[in-house]
Amino acid sequence: MEECDAIMWSRDNVEADLMYALSFVNTLLVEIDKFISRPIPSLLILTTNYPALLDAAFQSRITDVVKLPIPTGKQAKDIWRSKLPKCMLKDKSLENDLEILAASKMTPRKIEQSIDHACRIALLENRAPSIKDIIH
Repeated sequence: MEECDAIMWSRDNVEADLMYALSFVNTLLVEIDKFISRPIPSLLILTTNYPALLDAAFQSRITDVVKLPIPTGKQAKDIWRSKLPKCMLKDKSLENDLEILAASKMTPRKIEQSIDHACRIALLENRAPSIKDIIH
């Protein structure tokens, strides 16, 4: 369940005119309980960038938390390299540009968004995208 904070928000902050939200979260909690109590082994993986926004009852059902730091160094370079389109990998200054990009401290999702944005801009300008479109 990606971005679980979008649907499992704390019910403590729900105002009276949004009471339907309480029943929504309650229903999800019941369904999660059913899922994890099945006789077959079950694993529910959730992601969030905002764990503090999660409902307390929802948090009580979480057994393990894995915190993933923003990738840096070689790991960040490898992610950039794996996500860049082939046309950008041909740049003569690729290694230097990857060093600059890796220092930008972006999540893998943000890396993808940056690449998509650069490709869209290049497409609108009727040209091939370049790493320079991301760096600038």
